Amino acid sequence: MRVIFESPPVPAVDKFPDGRVIRGTAKVVARLFDPGETAEEQYVARRVALWRSTSLRSDGSIACPPPPFMTGPLPVFIPPLIIDSLPADALLAIQWELKPGGQP
Repeated sequence: MRVIFESPPVPAVDKFPDGRVIRGTAKVVARLFDPGETAEEQYVARRVALWRSTSLRSDGSIACPPPPFMTGPLPVFIPPLIIDSLPADALLAIQWELKPGGQP
């Protein structure tokens, strides 16, 4: 597994239905699991071919909007140059990560 894309961290607030609020910085991280490699349990990974067939924008990028409970960040776009370079049968996990701390 290797990180192939990481957005700059931006101020964010997670507001959960149970009332918890976590302030910090958030970023998008894309991890590639090479063909034959198994994705670790904490990552929701899909084959690159599936990402390409279901999630590509007209410019060839993949949009990563923040989760519905997160406020602050704007969508992040993984560039087509990165997506085009990946093997179709590899696994790709894309997720937002929040680092608590600070006062966004």
